[in-house]
Amino acid sequence: MGEIERTMSVKELQRWRVFTVTHPLPADLLDTHCSMLAHIIANIARSPSQQAYRPEQFFLIRQRPSEHPLVETAVTGEQLDQAARFMIKMGLR
Repeated sequence: MGEIERTMSVKELQRWRVFTVTHPLPADLLDTHCSMLAHIIANIARSPSQQAYRPEQFFLIRQRPSEHPLVETAVTGEQLDQAARFMIKMGLR
């Protein structure tokens, strides 16, 4: 991780993020397909009074979307640079 932080620009990191979103890796595709199947089966088996399940609830490989907003300042109160904010937003830190 340290080598990537020293050698990769924020712009290059953003381009890799766009690439992984538009061209999912096989494990991510499998995770998406299996979560879709699991949510369909769970919704068929749930009672009418239960809230419907969402595919995101069944992800195994990927993390569920973050509940908290992007942190703008570090714990010490220092302002984060653009690369650090982007890495936090993408769940890399």
